[in-house]
Amino acid sequence: MDCASMYVYNRTQIKDFEDRNKVRSMGVKALRMMQENGQPDERGTGNELGEMLLFTFMEGALHAPKLLSKVEIVTAGRQYNSKSDSVHLLKRKVNGAINYQLVFGASCIKGDIQSCIDNAFSVLADIKNGRRNERHMVDSTLLNRTYDDETTARLRQILIPNRDRSMAPDMAFGVFVGYTLDIECDDNDAFREEAVTKMRDDIKRIAPYIVQRANELRLGMHSFYFYFLPLNNAEEDKRQIMSNLLGGVHNE
Repeated sequence: MDCASMYVYNRTQIKDFEDRNKVRSMGVKALRMMQENGQPDERGTGNELGEMLLFTFMEGALHAPKLLSKVEIVTAGRQYNSKSDSVHLLKRKVNGAINYQLVFGASCIKGDIQSCIDNAFSVLADIKNGRRNERHMVDSTLLNRTYDDETTARLRQILIPNRDRSMAPDMAFGVFVGYTLDIECDDNDAFREEAVTKMRDDIKRIAPYIVQRANELRLGMHSFYFYFLPLNNAEEDKRQIMSNLLGGVHNE
């Protein structure tokens, strides 16, 4: 609920809500917009839990500000048929110099962790193969939006090569994986301990497979940022969470 407004709206729109003292209604309006896009847990609409959690981890853990969430891609950027689940901008300092990465996101929530990885890499391969279309979607959607002059100038400076910085941002990938942890314990303390151990083992086991898939698809030259979240029952949990989130908001 708390992140819905940031997921749906850009920072300029949020500032406008604040200036008009409409902050309390911002979250409700954001959820109503999601309802109009499709059903809860409907893939490709922005209403799937993985699409929202990908945004959350990219912003909160990677500290890569959102350029476009899935909701914005399927509304403002619909005509480009983008395969991305989100696009974020990561600022990095390498050898004393500042550079940027456009982090294109893929998300998957399934019971089996390897199936999630296969699904995510299929999306990443489509993004890489259609990178010109994806970049055109980002540039056109962002630069045709209504921002304040300072934001517009800054985005143009970063996204479009110029005399001061001849290189466009590198393409990178962010991946959210939600999967069924599949453990049972008699009490909460034991569950927490077992969950941490099982998750570490799962990630260690799947890491070589991630490298293999990246190399097979010739994606090894790109940076990857993976985020894993265990669920009790991935398929059921994601449907229930999004149904509860979107089902509690009704149009007046």
